[in-house]
Amino acid sequence: MKTSMHIRLGMALGVLALTGIIVSAASSSTNFTLDLEGTPGAGDDSYSTNFHLVGMTPQEPSGSVRSSANFQLDTFFVPDTFEPIDTTPPVIQTGPTVTYTSDTQALIEWTTDENANGTVDYGLTTGYGSSASQTGGFSTSHQVLIGGLTANTTYEFRVNSTDPYSNGPTQSANAQFTTAATADTTAPVIMDSVAPTSTQSADVMFSTSEPASSVVDHGPTGALGTSLPDSTFRTSHTRSISGLTPGSTTFYQVTATDPSSNSSMTTVQSFTLPDDVVITTSTLPNGLQGNVYTTFLSATGGLGALTWTLDSGSLPPGISLVAATGELAGTPTASGSYMFIVRATDSGTPASTNVFALTLVVDAPGGGGGGGGDDGGCSTGGDPSNWLPLLMLALLAALGLRAAKSKRGSDPFTANVPDA
Repeated sequence: MKTSMHIRLGMALGVLALTGIIVSAASSSTNFTLDLEGTPGAGDDSYSTNFHLVGMTPQEPSGSVRSSANFQLDTFFVPDTFEPIDTTPPVIQTGPTVTYTSDTQALIEWTTDENANGTVDYGLTTGYGSSASQTGGFSTSHQVLIGGLTANTTYEFRVNSTDPYSNGPTQSANAQFTTAATADTTAPVIMDSVAPTSTQSADVMFSTSEPASSVVDHGPTGALGTSLPDSTFRTSHTRSISGLTPGSTTFYQVTATDPSSNSSMTTVQSFTLPDDVVITTSTLPNGLQGNVYTTFLSATGGLGALTWTLDSGSLPPGISLVAATGELAGTPTASGSYMFIVRATDSGTPASTNVFALTLVVDAPGGGGGGGGDDGGCSTGGDPSNWLPLLMLALLAALGLRAAKSKRGSDPFTANVPDA
């Protein structure tokens, strides 16, 4: 039995605007489910796209069944603690603006500071006489397409908005528009582009020369197969395509239709996403204690700039990882073998990332081999460039000593001088 619940509609409907609802049993239908505690709102009024409850009072018992075609609440009561009740009507922030006219239609748009409905009163005089409403539920962006108008005629109009708590209507000042003298027979012009947003998604962005509804069809081949429609008339459009495979090619086509049903269509085009990030550095050159060290980590794939981080383990003392470039740089202060895991992350949303385990050996001064110990003598192991100069010096010294001995043996003044 669920005890603290709110309405979560199965078709992405609004949340019940109560401080909380107590339900004696689970309530559900094909269009909604009661789950969790509701978000705070006005205690006597709750709404969504498909329902509207009014007149509830604190601690109201189950009483009569609240129902509609899309939901039914059998047992509930309203709690006695509310958020402050909304008594403020919406404010019209922009508009109204007439963004399209033809000989028989006009498209009117405006925005409000809170979710509200929208209607347009219109007519040949300021007495209006006709009205048209926006489609969909409450929103802050409003668009109403008026049809059945007379060509080359001036109309008076005003817009109205009321919020979900019945505050309003807020009305605009009167304005005018004049219909076109002839029918619109020109299709919108489409300008499109694609911007990958990750290794698995991309935004198809396009503009139209006039307000238009649109459809973006896409698929893994030129046959397309998946449609992304938008019935709102716009001049700036963005459609997101997700769930793609990194490195894959996607084909797409854009169709735009103006309010007079004139349509245009692009050719089938394609874009290829980047592969996922893969770190390609597998080994690191040795460092030498007390000497400057620098090397760059590398990776393929990914979108945009990479960020490098140390996931676990420890870098040699004195060495740091530069996040923006993947450079390991510094002057190591201790010899030894240091194991760590690095991570490369791209700039996509969601990001692609990859990790790899590396070992950096820092040799001791004098070619100690990175073990960190001192064998008390001159080691001939490791890099030949370390011990070859020492060997050459030793040979030259030996030859010089032999020559000195030979010279002393042939000189009567030094023949009896003992060797040093």
